[in-house]
Amino acid sequence: TGFSPRSPPVPMSKIHDIKVAAECSVNDVIMAALSGALRRYGAEVRQDPKLVSEAPEAIEFKSIVMIALPRKVNEKHPEESLANKMLFASCPLPIDAQTPAERLERTQEAFDNLKSKAYITGYVSLTNFVQSVAPRAVLKKLASETFSKHSLLVTNVPNATVPVEVPAGGEVMREIHMVFPNLIPQVSILTYNGFVNANLVADPALFPSGEILGRMFAEEFDRLQEVVEQTAVTSIES
Repeated sequence: TGFSPRSPPVPMSKIHDIKVAAECSVNDVIMAALSGALRRYGAEVRQDPKLVSEAPEAIEFKSIVMIALPRKVNEKHPEESLANKMLFASCPLPIDAQTPAERLERTQEAFDNLKSKAYITGYVSLTNFVQSVAPRAVLKKLASETFSKHSLLVTNVPNATVPVEVPAGGEVMREIHMVFPNLIPQVSILTYNGFVNANLVADPALFPSGEILGRMFAEEFDRLQEVVEQTAVTSIES
């Protein structure tokens, strides 16, 4: 069975300040914070020997991330453009990096690689080819093997930037979350009304005290902010 602990909402203004100071994307900041939270959770809650060791070693921790692709609008059937066109791409998360600065740098590098035109073009072409020729049974086996080689799936999407009333003229929703189970642990991140809301759906045997992970996720943004502010001060002094 799955469960869904949530993270305290994180102000987008804080994430934007980190983004500008570090010259990276909002997604880079969010994923670096998630990497830091996973590292702390593994070390402090699960007491993973690879993370608590004083002699750090390289750790392969792969996530599946969803990449939204643009869709052309068919003027005769505009409703078709409302359907998702997604890629599921593999991306490493640097949970072995010991400092917030290193995690942010490596996260930015990993996602820059995903966003390269050559990668996207090749991946889309390969995906379309396999889907057009492979039998359904083969596609299911490929999907199963792909999921089994990753530690979690991360979805990060924007939502309304202003308060939403339900029903119209009624009560304002304070938070909006995506909550759904998956074959592997699922982290769902959604921005709404100036805040980032996140939750985890996972087997509690894998993530006992999952609410601690949510708290650590929110705290990692403070750590990243401290790093970029200290870097700015150092640059001014030098």
